[in-house]
Amino acid sequence: MDKIKNALKIAGIYTGLVIGAGFASGREVIAFFTSYGSIWPVGMVFTGILLSVLGWMILTIIEKEQIHTYKAFLKAVMGEKMSVLTEVISGMFLCVLFFAMVAASGSLLNEAFGIERIWGSIALSVMCLFIFRGGMDKLININTLLSPFMVIGTAVVCLITYFTKTETVMMMNGVTHKVPLMIFFSAVIYVSYNIISSVSIFAETGNIIRKDKNAKYGAVIGGGVMVFLGLMMGAILLIDSGKTTAYDIPVLAAISGGGFVINYIYILVILGAIITTAVGNGYGAVKWIESDTNINSTVVEVFLCVSAVIFSFAGFAQFTDKVYPLFGFMGLAEMFCIFKYFLTDK
Repeated sequence: MDKIKNALKIAGIYTGLVIGAGFASGREVIAFFTSYGSIWPVGMVFTGILLSVLGWMILTIIEKEQIHTYKAFLKAVMGEKMSVLTEVISGMFLCVLFFAMVAASGSLLNEAFGIERIWGSIALSVMCLFIFRGGMDKLININTLLSPFMVIGTAVVCLITYFTKTETVMMMNGVTHKVPLMIFFSAVIYVSYNIISSVSIFAETGNIIRKDKNAKYGAVIGGGVMVFLGLMMGAILLIDSGKTTAYDIPVLAAISGGGFVINYIYILVILGAIITTAVGNGYGAVKWIESDTNINSTVVEVFLCVSAVIFSFAGFAQFTDKVYPLFGFMGLAEMFCIFKYFLTDK
């Protein structure tokens, strides 16, 4: 039972990081998958395989090298010089992801209830500030609690929406002007920026891996969950793609008309995704800034949360559609080094 619990803890952390607001809202699914037309399910499956394999490799390296910090992980797989630049890029991206989640909370409350975006952003920032004070244990507990709800809630809402909509849509449908085979490169970019944030948190949870190497199966579970939910979400987004793409939270538009209960269940799902991603990446950003500056952690946490509210005015869609892919390109070197280290030094 302990081995199962440890694997599920890792799966919960991985799921909470990967299936964040960008994924749960549908924006990432549209940008990286369904916009490529009929081949999009293949890209989704390929992404899940990559996430599972890379997650396994990362946890294996952490176990072998007895790694406790993100800095130590980068030095192990990239060397002293290259790891310095990568750490700066990764740290910046952790901040960006946290800012994006704060922006997402504002978009969610605005599109669901008509509340001004600023209030949703402030509310999440304050919540995260209190969670950061609880340390890694509180972060693990939140991911363990919310991840199952996110998975079950998403599955239920997507299935009900798919089978009750009056329109009919085949999972392989989709109109695009993009080169279909480029979806494999799109999947690599998607995985690349998700790995940046995942490594930083996995390194901090190394005690779980050191106690039980079978916890690595959690990475495989997390990749499988992503494929399962992604295929269902893509299917409902294609029902009325012209309508859904106009929103910051396209899934809310896709499930509109499904009834009060369905709408509010998914609002809670997206909120859970926002919280898990925000606390995970925000905590990673705090640790990065604190380790490189020696500034008191409370000062760093307050500064990060206030900055997030300011940057949230850029809008959630700007982060997912423009900023995320940029860091995905930057993260390719880290992903390549993980593969190289695992295959040559294992």
